[in-house]
Amino acid sequence: MRVNVAVTVLVGLTSLCSVPAFADSWHRPNVWEESNGNYTNYTYDDGLCRYRYSYNAYEKHAQASRNGDCSHLMIGPDGRVMQQVEEGDEN
Repeated sequence: MRVNVAVTVLVGLTSLCSVPAFADSWHRPNVWEESNGNYTNYTYDDGLCRYRYSYNAYEKHAQASRNGDCSHLMIGPDGRVMQQVEEGDEN
């Protein structure tokens, strides 16, 4: 019985200690891009929004998808995520 309680407390404390580390990296953007002359694959994920863009130059076909709250993103003409300039930050 004491072993079960000790294991439960140990697991609980371990998970509590890992929450701040996980919360710190939750909204950091993860950007992945792969391309060559015929195609481009671009993925952006910041924990709130997952955006995926792919372009096939051979077939001249582009496809984009967004999942989550992507209202804070500005998508450029090439399909990549650009930094959004807020009012007053136009230096």
